[in-house]
Amino acid sequence: LAGLAPDAMGGAEVGVVLPAAHQGQGHATRTIAALADHAFGALSLARLHTRHDAGHALATGLMQALGFEQTGADTGDKGWRWQLTPERWARWPRRQGGTDPLPSHVLTGDGRHADE
Repeated sequence: LAGLAPDAMGGAEVGVVLPAAHQGQGHATRTIAALADHAFGALSLARLHTRHDAGHALATGLMQALGFEQTGADTGDKGWRWQLTPERWARWPRRQGGTDPLPSHVLTGDGRHADE
């Protein structure tokens, strides 16, 4: 399950939910990358934002690898909030001609490259 939920400030919340058996395989990275391309291209959105539970190492690594900036703790300090602007997205290494859609530092919980 993946999608964009528009907000009132010209942006959208982006989210991906995967069954545990499909996590750590690069699906979320490729999905969020495609959503960011669409959001900042065809939709001309000002930003994307997302959140995840505290302690979710895969989600933290994913957000960092895709160029999201951590913007603080979620309401009730239960998790982390992140945002991505078109300018940061344009500087993401894959967008500059890289061939690997997954930066090498996107690792699974056991240290494997996320696409292994």
